[in-house]
Amino acid sequence: LDHARAALNAAAEKGCEITLISAPNACAYGGAAWFAKIIALAEAEIPGVSVKSVLDCGSSPGNALRAMRQGAKYIRLEVSPTLRQKIADIAGKSGAALFDRPLKALDLNNVADPPQACREWLEKKQTTRKSGPSQ
Repeated sequence: LDHARAALNAAAEKGCEITLISAPNACAYGGAAWFAKIIALAEAEIPGVSVKSVLDCGSSPGNALRAMRQGAKYIRLEVSPTLRQKIADIAGKSGAALFDRPLKALDLNNVADPPQACREWLEKKQTTRKSGPSQ
């Protein structure tokens, strides 16, 4: 919850949206309801920030399907292309989106000052978007 708070506070300061990504395979040990509760608590404490949350289901299609049934809208899952297509079809029908490759993220584990790390990460992202790709 502290990491979600740090990210939302930084996004509020910068006036930007934020994507929160669970730890790898978090669905297996925390579950979709747990992750949704963390996001909801952070959003309640820091209102007004547009938040997208991605739940990592590792390589477990069962966890991904269960997460969709529990309302998860963005899911990361690493499975074979054939199985991924089947689950992506189900996700599409339930209004969810499926990601199958690692997402670029700031990992706040082992960071001494998570709020400052979030501010610097968002500043870097905003600067990169304003200047465009380097040539």
